[in-house]
Parts: sequence; C-alpha cells; structure tokens
Amino acid sequence: MLKHRRPDRTVMQRGLDPAWGSDYLLSHVSNFTFQDPMSVQRVSYNPTPGLFWLVVSPIGRVSREAYWLGFLLVWLVIGLSVNMWLNSLPPDEDLVALDITHFMASNALFPILFLVLQWTALALVIKRCQDIGFPGLAAILIFIPVVSLVVIIGLGFFPSQNKPNRYGPFPNSYFRGKS
Repeated sequence: MLKHRRPDRTVMQRGLDPAWGSDYLLSHVSNFTFQDPMSVQRVSYNPTPGLFWLVVSPIGRVSREAYWLGFLLVWLVIGLSVNMWLNSLPPDEDLVALDITHFMASNALFPILFLVLQWTALALVIKRCQDIGFPGLAAILIFIPVVSLVVIIGLGFFPSQNKPNRYGPFPNSYFRGKS
C-alpha cells in the first residue's frame, strides 16, 4: 500500500519483493513510502553531502564528476606545495639532484599535508569503488606504485550503478544507518 508522505530524507529499502524494482524506488523515493512491515526497513540517507564528506569520509558513493573534482583539488594542493618549495630553493640549486626527502625536510607541514592528501585520495577511491559496486577494500590497489595511477584514472571512467546499493541510494550520497 502506497501513501503520500512529506519528504524526510529517508528511503524505504524493500526486502525480497521483486514487484518493486529499483527504478521505481529511485523515481519515487521522496514522495511515497511503501508500507509493509514484513518486507521493508526505514533507512535514512544524506542526499546532499558537502565538501568535508567528499575529501574526508570513506563512507558512501561518489559520482565520476565529484571524483574528478576531488582529485583536481588534491592535485592543485600538491602543485601549490611543490611550487612553494621550488620558489624557496636558492637559484643555483641543482633540481635534478633533489628528491622527495628534500621536499619533506624543507617544511615541517609538508609531511602532514602529504598524509592528509593520501587520506583524501584513499577516501575518494573507496567511495568510487563503492559507487560502481566494488567493495571499498579494492582501494588498497592505490598503494601499489605503478598500478595506482591506472586504478585512479580507470575508476574515473566506470559508470555509476543506476540503482541503490549497500553503500548509498544513488551517487553522491550515503546511508546514515538504521533509524
């Protein structure tokens, strides 16, 4: 039985009833509630998470657009910090002889920045894996040096699942848990 209700940012997840497809769920999620206590459970979700969720939280799903914008932000911060470092070097410094240890030792905040950016990249990859239906554990592939670039670029081209999955009702959202 369907009843019209006020939208309250909740989605009704159906049990094993094949009569109610996920396309119906996505198109009517904010207007109707399927009321059958034996086959559904109420689950709240966040349909509009913010920037903090995008760069910090590994929970939920992220679309291709938000994924690429998140990595653009990461790469811009890396570029700015490398530019800052290069501008702080003396003009007669041999750039070929420099490596990552010189970069990290040049400013006490660079190692912290590096860890924050690594976490951000990991969170983006986890959410992207979850959006296309892979488990978030597949994100450990970004710790393999040559494979990481292929994984990061490849995940940006896989389409999102068009149906709710266990990580969120749709891209750029996440379930909050049972209520």
